[in-house]
Amino acid sequence: KNGITPDSAIIALDNASGGILVYAGNSASDLLTLRRQPASCIKPILVYAPAIEKGIISPASLVLDEPINIDGYQPQNATKLNSGYVSVREAIEKSLNIPAVKILSETGVEYSKKYASQLGIKFNEQDYNLALALGGFTDGVTPLELATAYMTFGSNGNYKQARFVKEIVIDGNSVYRNVPLEAKVVSDSTNYLITDMLKTTATVGTARRLNDLGIHIAAKTGTNSVNGEQKDLWTVAYTTEHTYLGWIGATGGNDGGLHSSLTSSVTTTTMLKPVITECYRTGNPADFERPPTVTLENLDADTYYSDHKLLLADEQSTNQISELFCVNNLPERRQEEHNDDLSTLFAQMNFVPYFRR
Repeated sequence: KNGITPDSAIIALDNASGGILVYAGNSASDLLTLRRQPASCIKPILVYAPAIEKGIISPASLVLDEPINIDGYQPQNATKLNSGYVSVREAIEKSLNIPAVKILSETGVEYSKKYASQLGIKFNEQDYNLALALGGFTDGVTPLELATAYMTFGSNGNYKQARFVKEIVIDGNSVYRNVPLEAKVVSDSTNYLITDMLKTTATVGTARRLNDLGIHIAAKTGTNSVNGEQKDLWTVAYTTEHTYLGWIGATGGNDGGLHSSLTSSVTTTTMLKPVITECYRTGNPADFERPPTVTLENLDADTYYSDHKLLLADEQSTNQISELFCVNNLPERRQEEHNDDLSTLFAQMNFVPYFRR
């Protein structure tokens, strides 16, 4: 904003090994330890994946995007506008803030933090509020921590620590081998649903500048603003083979924020494209494979849009829409009776889930 070159970083990881292929940056600080607010890039990790895992939402679930006040906390969307009822897929695609806060409130901060911790996200003991849904951390995350968390999604839900060193050989003898521990932390169904929604984000959403790469890629952007000034721009993307992170930040305290014309959807997304292109000069990555625990179902569109309810279509449904679901959390059929107690409860919460069989 004031003519000062901002800090920046680009990371590329190999999903299979956890190896760090690219780690480039410009900063007076140590980029390995520098902690910054992750902004909306934390939403898939801390909000949406835990809520899917807990059976609270699906990509089709509807959330009322409206002004809210939860114990004095009044978050706003970046545009300061509200969209009414939106699907979870649309909320992620447009990076809406209020639906994310509502879902975190329903899932529970403790559960969601524990879930995100399994993906390598570190929290300060003071991090116990709904602002976490929007990246409002006490200390923040390092670029490598955030990239590693997304590498979990690119590795079919298997978390492993990223590594610079694979092996050290002296005089032909291996004296050190770095074998990263790997753990399954995200179920196949949750991992695929998150990935499919982030593919939409990379196609028509805030990361749509990646769409012309012509590859199967999932992505999320994030912008951290403080008192009206932009301090951090993020884009994290992944394919079945690699995970990428781009970051630009104003770290100089009194230097002001980034120039108002800069946005993560343009700047950090664009800065990743040459790196991604270089990785696939000899062939494109395979698409993400849908697991048997995820199914594509038709919903009754009239009920969905008029009554904001999720009901599987039947023979009488003249208008239908399709969406992905975990097979263990399907909506009920259109002709079935609703559980009035549950319907009333969720209506009072202005939150529309899908009902289990």
